[in-house]
Amino acid sequence: MKLSCASCELRLTPEHFIKKSQVFSVCDVCQVRGLLYSDFYNYRNSIYAEVMNLTYQGGQTTGKALQLPKTMRKVVEAIISDYDDAAIVVKKNIGRRDLYERLIKYEDQEITLDNLGSFFDNLAQLGFQVDTIHNLQKIDYNTRMQVYHRFHNTCQYCGRQGMSIDHMKPVSSGGANDLDNLTLSCRECNKLKSNMPYEWFMEFNLQTKAINRRLVAFEQQINELSSKKEQLTAQLSAYLHRTGVVVDERSEIFRKQLKEQQILLDGLNQDYQRLRDLRKSYINARYQMSRFEKRER
Repeated sequence: MKLSCASCELRLTPEHFIKKSQVFSVCDVCQVRGLLYSDFYNYRNSIYAEVMNLTYQGGQTTGKALQLPKTMRKVVEAIISDYDDAAIVVKKNIGRRDLYERLIKYEDQEITLDNLGSFFDNLAQLGFQVDTIHNLQKIDYNTRMQVYHRFHNTCQYCGRQGMSIDHMKPVSSGGANDLDNLTLSCRECNKLKSNMPYEWFMEFNLQTKAINRRLVAFEQQINELSSKKEQLTAQLSAYLHRTGVVVDERSEIFRKQLKEQQILLDGLNQDYQRLRDLRKSYINARYQMSRFEKRER
């Protein structure tokens, strides 16, 4: 699900509008630009906040939009999406605010992107020195597709959905982009493994097999409930838009159903998070212990 910014009209995932249980009318890029959420009304985001039991932060009237060309919005959305999915080593060397400041210059036509290419090509055109990021190598499209197909979009560590290509031997340790060194992981496992030796991580991960099975089951349940909740949200939004009402008997039925779905989701997410935290703590503890033992030999 994506929300739309009331100023630049970028369509981004909800985390770009949410901070400390508050849903803002403008995205985090526009907030870096210095725009005030109180100057913009955002109907969709207000409905999302209501459904998710969050606080909506926005104005009563719609301020002056940036009116970015559609092609420019697509470029910015693609780069932000790639950054969200980027490896930790990238984010350590290129901060989100730095990226946003360059993107704002692009929106203001102070920077040009001649051709939209790979993520690292785009970063280079924005002025970042990508060749200094631990000598990162680009994974070409064909290789990426081969990895996705080979592992059926499934994390090879925990079994959940996975779209992050992981180097078994980390790039920072000299790992290459050969197919033999590439596997597929979810963001969580990719981050958890980080620069940990592959053999160690596989050993620790094997000891959490029972937890991993439960994580897969939780993910499936959460995805099913989330999909149903999104459908109800869309139905409520369409009904309110079509009728112009705020509260009536039918809209209250929608809200009751949404509340029930949210209660179920909250319970599942709490249990899911506890298991994720338990697995993370265990693997990190084993890693620290193994490093200590290695130093003491």
